[in-house]
Amino acid sequence: MGNSCVRKLFDKGGKLKTSPKLILPELYDFYTKWYSNRDSPNHKNTSDTFHVYYRLPALNEGAKEICEGVLTKTECFKALERF
Repeated sequence: MGNSCVRKLFDKGGKLKTSPKLILPELYDFYTKWYSNRDSPNHKNTSDTFHVYYRLPALNEGAKEICEGVLTKTECFKALERF
């Protein structure tokens, strides 16, 4: 099993960081801002910023539907098998 850690990260300026000494401060800054704004009225905007900041693709409606509801034992087992 490999190590579980962030090995590459794009900073706010879009520059790729690969050194742990450069990645850690980026993560610290991001999560400090994330959690300090958590209870603010702009929480939805903060959530949207997360996706834009990390250029994450949005789920289509079909994928969103799959994510709704309670997980079955079979779904949990299949997910655990992939670890």
